[in-house]
Amino acid sequence: MTFLKRLNVYHEFEGTGIGLAIVKQVVELHGGRFWGEGQEGKGATFYFSFPKNAQGGTAYDS
Repeated sequence: MTFLKRLNVYHEFEGTGIGLAIVKQVVELHGGRFWGEGQEGKGATFYFSFPKNAQGGTAYDS
């Protein structure tokens, strides 16, 4: 099974199905780690973490 692959048909749930892919990309862009654990028929839990020494701020800080 492919990680972050949409498993349901489009008419069952609203949305594009790209939310977790965006979260993964943003977390990794900031030096973090993103992963998930799950069991078929029981659901999934997703986690993320950032390095303890990461610098805070936004893209607008100079």
